[in-house]
Amino acid sequence: MAMVIFTRPILAWAQISAGRKTTGDHAEKEMQDLCVNIAASIEAERISREKIALGELETQIKTRLTALEAKETDVKARIDRLEAFEKKTDGSLISFYAGMKADAAAAQLAELDEDIAAGILLKLKAKASSAILNEMQAERGAALIRRIGRLRQFADGKSP
Repeated sequence: MAMVIFTRPILAWAQISAGRKTTGDHAEKEMQDLCVNIAASIEAERISREKIALGELETQIKTRLTALEAKETDVKARIDRLEAFEKKTDGSLISFYAGMKADAAAAQLAELDEDIAAGILLKLKAKASSAILNEMQAERGAALIRRIGRLRQFADGKSP
């Protein structure tokens, strides 16, 4: 009913501009045709807008999927590094450092790769690790402690 109310002025204008007057069934038919055409145009516009919105959502989803895939790759790389780290510091290596004097172990660990040295300190008993760190230069000891902290954060599932 609302469409008929709004289309009557349009129909009247169309009749005047065409220079003819229509009445009765013919006028009603023209109004219905006009309403159908307008409804079809409105529906087409709505569908067009929805397609655009869906396209934008699809783009956002693809962007997020790409970001998730990058995160997955990053996590896999971290897991691989962690596993490699654990392999580097096996039990026999730990036992060598556990049997050494703190000053000698500190000198040895100061020359090792940071990951390996941190792994060894992690696997040693706390008393032995603290004695070794006490014998190291403060800068190297602090670097190893920071590395251990990052490794623990990673092991706990936090971003280092």
